[in-house]
Amino acid sequence: MTYSGQGHYVVSWVDLNLSSVSPGLRYGLDPIHLTTMIKGTFSQYTFQNYTSGHLVTTVLSDIAFSKLYYYQVGDLHSGSFSNTFWFKSVPAPGTSNTVFGITADLDGSLNGIGTINGLTSWRNSSGMDAVLHAGDVSYADKYAQGGPVWDDYVQKMQPLTASTPYEIGVGNHEIINNFTGFRLRYSMEEVVKPSGGGEFYWSVDIGLVHLIHLSSENRDTFQAQRDWLIKDLSQVNFHLTPWLIGVWHRPWYCSIKENVDEEMRQYFEPVFQRLDIGFVGHTHYYERTLPLSNQKIVKDGPEYVVVGNGGNIEGTAAIPDIRPDWSVMVTDEFGFGILNVVNGTHALWEMRRSSNYTILDQHWFVKQRT
Repeated sequence: MTYSGQGHYVVSWVDLNLSSVSPGLRYGLDPIHLTTMIKGTFSQYTFQNYTSGHLVTTVLSDIAFSKLYYYQVGDLHSGSFSNTFWFKSVPAPGTSNTVFGITADLDGSLNGIGTINGLTSWRNSSGMDAVLHAGDVSYADKYAQGGPVWDDYVQKMQPLTASTPYEIGVGNHEIINNFTGFRLRYSMEEVVKPSGGGEFYWSVDIGLVHLIHLSSENRDTFQAQRDWLIKDLSQVNFHLTPWLIGVWHRPWYCSIKENVDEEMRQYFEPVFQRLDIGFVGHTHYYERTLPLSNQKIVKDGPEYVVVGNGGNIEGTAAIPDIRPDWSVMVTDEFGFGILNVVNGTHALWEMRRSSNYTILDQHWFVKQRT
């Protein structure tokens, strides 16, 4: 499930049995009376020796803020439906204490399952309004038969993402076959996006946050993304959503120099001066920076967080012996992030171990600009 703004939620699933004649879902505020029916569309693809199940997409519209909804997916023609799922819709713009789970570079392997379980456990025990994923999803491209790896990943993520909006971005491991495995499982094509970027670049308001996803992988669209970003930022209501948070895959600031996306930084940093926090991945460790602008430490610049320690079959990156002065925290332990945007000026950040959920790093982000 993905929240795509303006009361729209995109719900996607895989019908592995190819059994639905008229795929869709039914939903409502009462789990006993799911009276609203939504017809879905489905796609299917073949790559190498793999043929997918029916990849079904539906769109829920006019969903109220901060409400508990129930739904079932299945076949509208036969009346055969799944067990009942639930989700809590995102809080309205301006709502304080908005909580995000944050990760990147995550798969369903033994290295990643602790993060999946950790995010799910935190959602169940403490609440979570949305999950942000800064690219590299499933690592299906690392296998000779990647399709079943995609299916395994979405099944392992289902306890979390069937009930929590999954605001997911694209990484380099999704490029294979023109992003098909990613695009059809996390489709935004059913929703009219002001960006025109579909699943690749877009923005939404959640609580006190204006959230922007950019794509470091669609490099031929950098100019279009930049033009859209300038327009998008000009329309932000910073009284309602004072926090500007960006999510993309390749870091602009990272102690491993060869992982830095200097081209993207030069394209976007000059027009992203109001950015408060940038969450990125690609480097398989955790790193947090001081406020930065144009490669210099500044008082009121954005702070960057590399959350590439979600866990995947490639393991972790080696931490350099010598790091820049702006690098304040690095660890190669697997973990997941929790961001609580408390109010218009303060947000509590925690990176927690995937092994036992204890704190690896804790930091208060304090807005220096209005």
